[in-house]
Amino acid sequence: LQFLYLIGAPMARWCRMGAAAAGAACGAGWTAQAHADGGEDMFMSYRGKLYNAGPFAAVHPGGEELVKAAKGNDLERFFDVYTIHKDNPLVEGFLTGLEVHAAPGAHLSNGTVVEGNGRTWLWRRLRVCCVAACLPFWAALAAVRWFLRAWLWSAVPAPLARRQRVAVIGGGIAGCGAAYALSQSQGGGGFDVTVYEARGALGGNATTFEWAPGQTTGLAVLAWPTTYFRNYTKLLERLNVATEAVVLPYYINSSVEGYEGTYDQLGLDGNAGGPRDLRVTFADDLAKWERAVETVRHVGNVLCGDRHSLYKSSYLNPFNYVSLKTLLLKGYGCSEAFWDVVVVSQHGASFLTPELDAIPATILPTIDDLIPLQGLSGMTRITPMRTWAGTSEAVFERMTAQCTVKTGARVLSVDAAGDGGIPRHAVATADGGVEEYDAVVFACQASAAAAMLREKSWVEHALLNGVRYTDDSNLCWVKAEVHQDPSVLRPAHHADTLRQRYATYIDVSRDAARGDPATRGYHYEQTFVLGSWYPTLRGTGTTALVTHGRVPEKPIDPALYRSTATHVRAHPALDTWNLMISQLLRVVQGRRGVYFCGNYTTPGNGHDLSLLSGFVAAELAGAAYPFPEDAEAAKDFKELRALMVGA
Repeated sequence: LQFLYLIGAPMARWCRMGAAAAGAACGAGWTAQAHADGGEDMFMSYRGKLYNAGPFAAVHPGGEELVKAAKGNDLERFFDVYTIHKDNPLVEGFLTGLEVHAAPGAHLSNGTVVEGNGRTWLWRRLRVCCVAACLPFWAALAAVRWFLRAWLWSAVPAPLARRQRVAVIGGGIAGCGAAYALSQSQGGGGFDVTVYEARGALGGNATTFEWAPGQTTGLAVLAWPTTYFRNYTKLLERLNVATEAVVLPYYINSSVEGYEGTYDQLGLDGNAGGPRDLRVTFADDLAKWERAVETVRHVGNVLCGDRHSLYKSSYLNPFNYVSLKTLLLKGYGCSEAFWDVVVVSQHGASFLTPELDAIPATILPTIDDLIPLQGLSGMTRITPMRTWAGTSEAVFERMTAQCTVKTGARVLSVDAAGDGGIPRHAVATADGGVEEYDAVVFACQASAAAAMLREKSWVEHALLNGVRYTDDSNLCWVKAEVHQDPSVLRPAHHADTLRQRYATYIDVSRDAARGDPATRGYHYEQTFVLGSWYPTLRGTGTTALVTHGRVPEKPIDPALYRSTATHVRAHPALDTWNLMISQLLRVVQGRRGVYFCGNYTTPGNGHDLSLLSGFVAAELAGAAYPFPEDAEAAKDFKELRALMVGA
């Protein structure tokens, strides 16, 4: 059944996506166009000089996709979005020897190009399909190995007498989860763990910002539901990190022609029940949405039980094989305007991407539990969440307290060596350091792992380079603007209420001429309103806003502009293709002592999923699951382990 699922998914749609130009960017000053240079040349400029980065792409620590994304552009402008290298002295070192003597106009295009070469993506998909087609062989090989070990081999190789050295590459929640499980195993005496993080601090997507002394908040990862995030909740209890209950209401403002109005979860703007209330406009669609939720929930409960979980799944569930959009529009007759104006606005803000067309329908009950989408009768139902009483920084510090942590350490390569049949791995960093380890856990984004790993198999190459991230096709929400200008909250007469009472503001508009073709001309501006609810800001009167995809018509006062943040390669696309790759990674997990974890190895994006993926990688490396006493948390772990590596 698994084999049929992996190769029987809608290949026609994937190939069509691959054959199309996947590059599309939106926002002020951005253009999107196909850019073709001969061979492997990748011309770009930096500080007045022209470079051909083609020879460097294959060894770029972040993966060749980011070099391709910069192709044909000025890097200083490019780094306004991909901010990790802005004013980074390493850039000129990487470009040394790549300078060419030619007029920039001969190769460079205006604006920023997101490389979406159709042929490249088509070949990547074909390579992954070859891996999927070989799945019966891998399954048979695994069965033979199990039989030999269980019945014919009486002796099990003894573990190393010394503590095993493990390198964890990536200091986000997945990497720190793996490091925590390894460092806690056998009372902390089983593994000597080193965590490498390229940025200046641990945290990954859970970045923080200090608005004023004592007023530090998160910028992206902000809150979680305890009903579904059992392992993360248990981790915080174990680490003695204080949390608080919060309620996060949202507000949608639509200026789309024919659908002008608001979707106000608290009903404070005076439009409730009136002609400008989108609940009235889309009353029939909301009723169909609720029927679809109950249908998908009932089928899931019959096949997997009625337990609330992000991890329960069955290959027999027919909603695995249909997208949520198809189910709503074709199966239940919802309007396309309802999908674009309401569904994408609301749930795109949660996933930090407006491209939800390919998200599987099985997720419908879960997202409706977390962020209910209801008509007037249910407008007060808001799912309570929890957040840190302080920030997430304490979590990462305590998780890695028994590890060696190297921040600002960019790993360039991981070379496999051997010593009497025992795998050894040489980890080289940009500062010239090289250290050897018994095992390596890659907790960074997929293409970066592919670039670092030397002598990788064709299967590893196909799977790791086949993962598609949201910024491969859409840059709208890659850049976050951190500011204190409430003028972005519309309508203006309601700005104070929005700033004081709501947690998320979404402004949806449509411009067929200027809009992003990937979202059918719709533009989604999304702002996290932190001052109204974040514990460190509550009651201070501080305006704290994080805006993604701001439209040019809403300039931010320079005096109120605080910083920028970026979500480059942060979120894998929510589609069946990436789900298939996450299922196939089991054939390379543990090969030569190399393990993979992170959001691309799980069925979706989320702190709990990534944390558990780190626990799974650590267990494969020999560590014990850290919370066996909590039956519900342990069940989530076992279910994700079955999804990642099989039962």
